[in-house]
Amino acid sequence: MALQHVLQDLGVPISAFGEYTYTSLLTCCRTPKEARRIFQLMRDQNHAVSVYSWSILVDIHSKLGDFEGCGLVLKEMATHGHAPTQAAYTSLLAACYKVCSDSGRVPHAIRARAGEFGWRHWQEMKIVGIEPDVMAYGAI
Repeated sequence: MALQHVLQDLGVPISAFGEYTYTSLLTCCRTPKEARRIFQLMRDQNHAVSVYSWSILVDIHSKLGDFEGCGLVLKEMATHGHAPTQAAYTSLLAACYKVCSDSGRVPHAIRARAGEFGWRHWQEMKIVGIEPDVMAYGAI
């Protein structure tokens, strides 16, 4: 991993990283692949991937309009023992909105699928006891 080599060249001990360092690195990632590398670095250093880190990964997918990727990460969170957060659901809804509102470049069938996907997760969010906040309403 290039990041690991850069940090070693700078003399930064990766073993000294904590939750805040990893989440800061995650927020700098532009692609899910980059974020997965940080996840792997965390695991290599025996550092647990927190629910907050998972929510950041959902948001990275969201910024790309990858609503299905958001959904897969929500499922993956659950398999790792983390219930999806309000922030994770809101990011998923924002991805759906991003796709639905892009009528110029996104085919109708994909926009319709994103709308249905968002609505299904909106309902799921309420069923699991997460009350939508202003951000979630804005995303839907």
